[in-house]
Amino acid sequence: MLDLILAWGSLDGALTILVSAFTGEELHNAASRLLKLKGSDKLLEIARTLEENEQYSQIAKNFKRLKKRYEKHSKPRNRIAHGHCAGYLLGDEQYLVFAVAESEGVDRMVAEGIPVEKIIAATEYGQKLTVFASQTAEKLWAARAT
Repeated sequence: MLDLILAWGSLDGALTILVSAFTGEELHNAASRLLKLKGSDKLLEIARTLEENEQYSQIAKNFKRLKKRYEKHSKPRNRIAHGHCAGYLLGDEQYLVFAVAESEGVDRMVAEGIPVEKIIAATEYGQKLTVFASQTAEKLWAARAT
C-alpha cells in the first residue's frame, strides 16, 4: 500500500511537470495553477493543448486514453489514501477491506474489498506513467532548447 501511495505521489508531480512542458509554462507557475487539480484533469489539459494543433490530434486521443486508464487505476489509490484499512476479507485474504467515510443507503457506511492484484496493478501503472511523463517532459524541453 505504501508503494502505491508513493508511486502516485511521484506521478502527481510528474504530471505537473509534463503539463508545464506541453504548455511552455514556467514550472513554478504551472505548479501553482495545477495545485488542486486531479491527475486525470492534468492529462485532459495536455489533450486539449494538443488538440489546438490538428497535426497532434492522434496524440491528444492517446492522452485521453491515458486519462481513462488513470481513472481506472486511481480507484484503489483513492480508497487506500482516504480510507481506513480494516484488514482482509475473511473469505478471501487476497482482498483488503477499507472503511471509507462515505454513507451508503440509510444508516450504513461504505466498506470495500480491493483485490491485492489491483493494488499492485495501480502501483505499476503509476510508476510507468511517472517514467513516461518525466521522459516526455525532458524531450519536450530539449526540443525547445534547440
